[in-house]
Amino acid sequence: MNEKTSHRIFATFKADDASHVMTHNEKMAIIWQFINPNKYWHKEEQKPYVWNIEVRSGGLFTLMFASIHQKDVDHVEEALSGIPDAHFEMPNYKSGYTILSVRRLGDVDTSKDYIRLTSMNGCQCFCRKTNYKNNRKKYFKFISAKETPEEFAKRIRAGLLRRVKAFYGETVDEKDVRISFVEETKPVERIRYKTGNILTQFVTFKLTAPRIVQEAALYGGIGKEPSSGFGFMV
Repeated sequence: MNEKTSHRIFATFKADDASHVMTHNEKMAIIWQFINPNKYWHKEEQKPYVWNIEVRSGGLFTLMFASIHQKDVDHVEEALSGIPDAHFEMPNYKSGYTILSVRRLGDVDTSKDYIRLTSMNGCQCFCRKTNYKNNRKKYFKFISAKETPEEFAKRIRAGLLRRVKAFYGETVDEKDVRISFVEETKPVERIRYKTGNILTQFVTFKLTAPRIVQEAALYGGIGKEPSSGFGFMV
């Protein structure tokens, strides 16, 4: 695989203030600063990309960005590489960053009929419910990979099949997609984002599926709204 045409990119950057604390809101703002502005992302119900920003020591941060559409990755790579003096500001968060490196990562081998996946930044798995005792109010129920692995697998599979249909234009029979050996890799966390705390679980599982489904998981993420900084799988 030619890395120049791959679906993933990796970058490192350093905060001007080594003690700066990056919130999830700021992570989202950084991504929105570098994705293609010519696409009206707010209008799309699903998005083809997924990302993860991790905090290292001494004000160092790493970014991984992937997309089912290679042109999205091209744009982010060009945007990051084209910044004057490799420095950008985030005024609303009173921070600035210097980009230290930007490089394309090769695609993952999906030649077999299965792959073992692990979430880097956790994922969300919910089902929509109705509270009949409270004016039929709708709410999202958390589906635990630890307590109900079968239900978790069912929901993740359904989401992947929807993304394959939306971004590849193909329909895959659900019988050809199996998620098994679901395990937690660390305890559930609550991630502060905007005005809420998002329940996030970290998992690993075996995905037995056609290549197109494996790629959808790797480059488009899993779970609910992976473009919001969750569901990045390696």
